[in-house]
Amino acid sequence: MLLRQPTTALLREVSATARRVVVIHDFLMAYVVQDVATLPNAESYMFCAISAFYFSLREMKDQNSVQVLLDQELKGLPSLEGISTPEFLNLISLQYDFLSLGVGIIFNSCGSIEGTYIDLLAKEMNSRNKKIWAVGPLNHGKTSDRRESNSRHKCLEWLDKQVPKSVLYVSFGTTTSMADEQIKELAIGLEQSKQKFIWILRDADKGDIFAGDSLMASKEGDETRKRVEEIGGATRQAVEEGGISRLELYSLIAHITREQNNP
Repeated sequence: MLLRQPTTALLREVSATARRVVVIHDFLMAYVVQDVATLPNAESYMFCAISAFYFSLREMKDQNSVQVLLDQELKGLPSLEGISTPEFLNLISLQYDFLSLGVGIIFNSCGSIEGTYIDLLAKEMNSRNKKIWAVGPLNHGKTSDRRESNSRHKCLEWLDKQVPKSVLYVSFGTTTSMADEQIKELAIGLEQSKQKFIWILRDADKGDIFAGDSLMASKEGDETRKRVEEIGGATRQAVEEGGISRLELYSLIAHITREQNNP
């Protein structure tokens, strides 16, 4: 809340000397950038990092088009009730009050993944004279090379202090899964050995993944793998030159750089 005033001051300063001011903001910043609408040469776009599916449920949950989709294709979908604290819901509600001030919404998604929901949202936003662009999936920016970083994992710092060849390294690779009981037995054995050790425990081993294993070994699993491959291929094509997401990105750029007097 405290960011609104300094943000507005900065935008007004920039607006005084710039031909155009374009603000792309996160959903939770809609309140902060609301004053963009008061500047004659400025406009705002919301970048939606969450899925178009979830946003459509929140945005159009009371509309028949979404309810029909839920009843026909998404039977058994868990309720959204109780998944957020009252404080966070109040923060979300506050943002919705100012979304109408923006020009449109940019989604980190594409038609091959969420075409049904993107189409629903496009139709709804068009009725409000708003636009949407699905330009994803976007890749993460390049991260710094670990070799250039001075920070080291605490395990390495601990290893530096140990006698050479005195630490046992325990890992079962990425293809072996362990049940909870097996993990407990191994932990007991390592503890009783009185041997210093580093144990690499995958996140997958921290939960019950065996139901997923049996599913993937079934006919349904074969169909799921095939579908994943199809979506993966379509998604890669979407972000390539001539792909739907690339075209959406060009459309967004063209809209942002259009002459100011054009709608």
